[in-house]
Amino acid sequence: MLRFRVESSWGDWEYRALTVRKTDQVRMSCEREAAENGLHCKHRINLAAAAPEQQKLPSVKPADLVTLCQWLVGAPLGMSLSAITELKREAEKLKVCRSKAKSALRLALVTGPNPS
Repeated sequence: MLRFRVESSWGDWEYRALTVRKTDQVRMSCEREAAENGLHCKHRINLAAAAPEQQKLPSVKPADLVTLCQWLVGAPLGMSLSAITELKREAEKLKVCRSKAKSALRLALVTGPNPS
């Protein structure tokens, strides 16, 4: 079991996040309202995605973050996060391609032959 304290975005509150591992299953809970209602919360996702720099973790033990990363290897939670991360990368690449295509379209519209 790993315990983390995570500061709110506003820095006025701390949430407790708990991670438990049983065989290949990793479960994470957070006392944030979204998590308690079965929704995802950025605190758990950032912890699981090894992105603690995106949040404030008072008194976190670096070894606990390493352990969490190890637990996620091969676990359904870790695989889901990897898939989401890869899809985000692909979406960013597609955004760039779309932007270039729109620029080419604008140029074609402006420099195309004059309508008669």
